[in-house]
Amino acid sequence: MTKARAPLSIEQALARIVGHIGFDGIKATIGHEERVVRNMGDPDHVREISFDEAIRLDIAYRDAGGIGLPFLQCFEHRAQLVAPEAMPDVNAIAEQAAVAAKEAGDATAAIFKAISPGATKVDRAIAARELREEIQAHQNTLSLLDAGSGNDVYTPGGAT
Repeated sequence: MTKARAPLSIEQALARIVGHIGFDGIKATIGHEERVVRNMGDPDHVREISFDEAIRLDIAYRDAGGIGLPFLQCFEHRAQLVAPEAMPDVNAIAEQAAVAAKEAGDATAAIFKAISPGATKVDRAIAARELREEIQAHQNTLSLLDAGSGNDVYTPGGAT
């Protein structure tokens, strides 16, 4: 009888990958025989999959045409359960990124108008205003990203 696997669990992620690439694909990827893999996928067994093995299996799954990354989805789900306030609100980020993209387009158009022949001081003032709005929109997007990553301050290249 097959044991139930909790949704978005490590065991379910492994079962999803086995179902797609088979035990031969697992062995080719991480070198384990079917029995070991079955033990890794048994919630009542002590043998667990390593982080490195999970990454390699996710990549093999994706390379074989699988959709998503089962272990990454599992780890993300578990992290959200442990620290939901630390996870970014992707919907809010997406909405703000759309605002920033619109502002960037408006600013670019205004800048081209401000540098075209016959442009006036008013055209340049409008371009400056639009550019400030674009910068503010990008700063708002950055704030949302930082709020979800635990970073209080943006550092280029992710340096701390």
